[in-house]
Parts: sequence; C-alpha cells; structure tokens
Amino acid sequence: MEIIDEKIKEEFRKSELPLPDGFDQMIKEKIAEGIEKSKGQKIIVIPRRTKRLIASFALVCVVISVIGISGKANVNHLKNRLQSLSEEEKEEMVENADEATVPAAIFTRDFTDSERDRMQTLRIKYESEGLYPEKELLVIDSEEDVDAETICFYPKLCKYYLPDRELTDEELLEYIDYSYKENYALQERTDKNDEELNIEVCSDEELKSMAIDKIESCFGVSEEDLTVSVRLHSFCGGIDGGYERTADVNLYDVKNKDSYQVEIEAVSGTILGVYKNNGIMGPYYKEKHSANTVEYDEQECRDKYEQFKTVAESYGEGERIKDGCCYVFVRGNTMIDDIVMFLYKTENGNYIDVDYCLDDYEVECIEESSESEFNSILEWWNEDAAKEGYEIKKIDM
Repeated sequence: MEIIDEKIKEEFRKSELPLPDGFDQMIKEKIAEGIEKSKGQKIIVIPRRTKRLIASFALVCVVISVIGISGKANVNHLKNRLQSLSEEEKEEMVENADEATVPAAIFTRDFTDSERDRMQTLRIKYESEGLYPEKELLVIDSEEDVDAETICFYPKLCKYYLPDRELTDEELLEYIDYSYKENYALQERTDKNDEELNIEVCSDEELKSMAIDKIESCFGVSEEDLTVSVRLHSFCGGIDGGYERTADVNLYDVKNKDSYQVEIEAVSGTILGVYKNNGIMGPYYKEKHSANTVEYDEQECRDKYEQFKTVAESYGEGERIKDGCCYVFVRGNTMIDDIVMFLYKTENGNYIDVDYCLDDYEVECIEESSESEFNSILEWWNEDAAKEGYEIKKIDM
C-alpha cells in the first residue's frame, strides 16, 4: 500500500520574484494537477494548514528526516563530499525538484522498524564518519524504468520505489546520500538568491532558541531531550502579498519519540506555526484520514476548548483570549478526518488555531493568522465542502 511516510518532511520551495498575476488561482491549479497525477497512491487532501499552502509558490518536495539529526557532524567529511558535486549534477537536481508535480514524497511501502533504526545509525555515520554508498541512487526518467530489485527514484512524481524485501545498508545510504546532495544543491541556489537580494536573516542559533522556547511553552518538552536542525527556505511570496524568508526548525524529542517542526519567518523572527508528528505533514495525510468513522462529542469539544486555551495563550505569549469556537468537518454523522480545530480570538484581533487529533489524542498543529487571513482560509474550506459534499460544523463556545 502506497502511503506518505510520517517521518519524512514535506517542504515547499518557492520561485523567485516577482509574484505573478493570478497567484492564488495558480496555486489551486498546481495542487489539483499534482493530486490528479497521484490518483491511486493514497494521497488524501484535507483543506487544512491552508495558510502554508497559499504561501507556497510551487509545490515541490525536499526529503529530510527528523529522526537521527545528531548535530555533531564532522563538517569536513560532509562538506568535501557535497562540494565535489559538479555544476551539471547540481543543476540537474534543482531542475528535477522544480519539475516535480507532487507536493510530498511518495513511497511504495512504509519503511520497516529495522530500516528506520538502521537509517538513523547510518545517517550519523554518514555525517560524522564519512560512510558513503558505493554507488549512486538509481534515478529514473519514467515509471517504465523502475527496477523492482533495488530502490529507485522518479523525480517528476517525487516517488521512491522500494523493493518488497528489506533494504540493505547500501540502499539506505544511497537514499541518504541523494537527500543530502539534493538539499545542498537547492540550498546553494537559495544562498545565491539571498546574496543578490541582500537579505539578512536570523542565525541558526537564534532560530533554534526561538523554536525550543515555543516547544517548551506549548508542549512542556525539556530542551535537554531535544535534537535540533534548521532548514532555511528560498525567499518567497507571503500570504499577505509581501515577501518572506522562512525557516523550518526540526526538533526530535528523544525521550518521548515525538517529532516537532516550528516554522519561522527568518528575517523578522515571527513564528508562523508549530507542528507535531502527523501535523508536520500539513494537509497530506495517511490513508486512515480519508475513511474515518470517528465521531465527535460536543461536550468533549467544549472541555477540550478550555483545556487548550492555555496552549493558545502560551503560543500567543500571554495575549488574552476574548472568545472562540471549534470546527469539525463532517459527512453525515461521522467526521471526514479526525481533527477538531479549536479557534481562539485574541485581544489584538488575530486567531490562534489549535488542531487536536481524536485518533492520536494530541495537538498536531498551532498557527496564528489575522482575521483577513482566516476568512480567506474559511472561504476555501466552504468551496471545497460544497464540491466534495461535506459540512463544516461550527460550535460556538
């Protein structure tokens, strides 16, 4: 069964300036195009985390794993390997990423527990000991070129084909190596854009500090249990029509085995959103979210609203909550996914959205938006609900 791997980071890279006419319509068309090409692969689109989608210029996935980022890499080993890439190799990787029609990495099967454990160990050795694969990952030009006997990658669909058997260490290293090389090529282009635009961004240490503070205050996680890495994005069009330079700070709670991501506008240091585990994948869910039989209880929603008010206040750094509500997305008597969205209006007129998963019993997403931003998101939801035949039910508190 084809699923999107939970632990793989779905990230969107954006094009250069200026913003074209018909930007919002173009984004909707790109989403529709990508999903159409991915039919039968269990990518389920729920119109949530819409703020992240609207702010994206092109839907392109860059594969990064949260687990196993040690922060203790021997820079010389990795730096020398990545700098040895030819201009042709880097250009090809960037072009492949730009041409991808699917907004998230697709895998023909899930990684086994053994593969995950070995990948974590191999990644550390790759970073710190210079343990590299003997050959390159097989990159194919069409699905007709798939080799069922080994791992291979089709860039246009951002799709990894995994053999039915357990992957060898060599194959896992090929996957890791390609990811690092692709990220390096994309980052190099981003750095060149920054230099041309004369942008000053927060340092990695500043971004890490902001992210850790937010995770500690919202989720009660201790800094000593966290491993942290930073991924800086290209300069991009913001939701308000301006421009922003975003960073994803990826954190892993070693003690509780939870993954977090904090999205930050890297010039101003504004927190754009906090995501946990499945919430990191944004609107792209595993198959279980598409055929839900979860039923919500209105009184439980009211109880949770009061419970999560403190989370919203922590996220808003003490901004007083005036009032609020919650939204559930239903078809008939059951929810179309397992998320209840709690919405808190603050004194400054903004909305803080806390998404709670009834399946995992945890908060998956916290975002803040202005009233106009939220109204745009709500309009999109209503359009989708009318088209897909479900109801957006609002429960006032």
